[in-house]
Amino acid sequence: MARHDGPIDRDDLIRYLRGVRIVEDPIDGRALIDATPEIDAYVWLHARSAKLSLEMLRRHLPTGRRLRVLELGGAPYFFSTLMHRHFDVELTAANVQAAAWPGEAATLERGLVRLEVPDAGDGERRMDVAVEVFNIEKDPFPFESDRFDVVLCMEVLEHLAYSPSHMLAEAHRVLRPDGLFFLTVPNFINIKRLVNMFLNRPTEYPYSGYGVYGRHAREYAPFEVRRLFEACHFRVAELTTANVWPTFRDSRVKGLGNAVLNGLTALPLPWLAAKREYVLCAARPEGEAVAAYPSWLYTHRHLYPEPPHGVAKVLD
Repeated sequence: MARHDGPIDRDDLIRYLRGVRIVEDPIDGRALIDATPEIDAYVWLHARSAKLSLEMLRRHLPTGRRLRVLELGGAPYFFSTLMHRHFDVELTAANVQAAAWPGEAATLERGLVRLEVPDAGDGERRMDVAVEVFNIEKDPFPFESDRFDVVLCMEVLEHLAYSPSHMLAEAHRVLRPDGLFFLTVPNFINIKRLVNMFLNRPTEYPYSGYGVYGRHAREYAPFEVRRLFEACHFRVAELTTANVWPTFRDSRVKGLGNAVLNGLTALPLPWLAAKREYVLCAARPEGEAVAAYPSWLYTHRHLYPEPPHGVAKVLD
């Protein structure tokens, strides 16, 4: 697939992603293939976050060689296609199956998801994504150490219900020493949530027919992302916040309110910057991999099992 090296434009990303379709999915069957309205809405909602993510990745990834990439929670594979479009990558995705429970074994270990993509200028219209099926917060990653240049965790952290530290420890192990962990997560303390709470409106996420991993279990504040990375022996190279969701998405009145709040949080004040909608973070592994269970994030910490592959468990 030809590389897209020019400026990254949100409208261009929307046009491209609206041409992406899953045509064969042995992991989730028809669950994503038939979810056409939801998938179309997903593209529109996530275009700006994808643009900002690609721009940050360009700042931190090397050029001139093929990169091995592991995308945690790759479905519905839109960012997978963007990585192939903008970088020279060999990509592997990791997923659980739709409707899986955290303690259940998967019904298969791997599969090849086939996508139809827009013509990249070289006549190529198909793209295959190799998917490994396992639970990233409970199971050992089925990869050798130091295998990947990049681990992506795109809006996955907020879906984890048990042990993000397990995920980070295994990601540290499979990353090369000069590798990059790139993460995005909605910001729990965003100003729009505070306004909704002031108006006595609930802010929790609904249950999902996709399964226990279809809803947000815990979102994070920006400083929590940094503290968790550092506890698990990553050095944060860049962490920023942004307003990413379409401003006028429900009604004109609500859109005007969103515009006012976006303008307010755009002011260059740290307290307001921490109230934006979204957190983007690039971090690099340092030292030895550890599964850290800090008391500010975990309770009943003694019940967590010893990590796989000889990685140390740390209770601060």
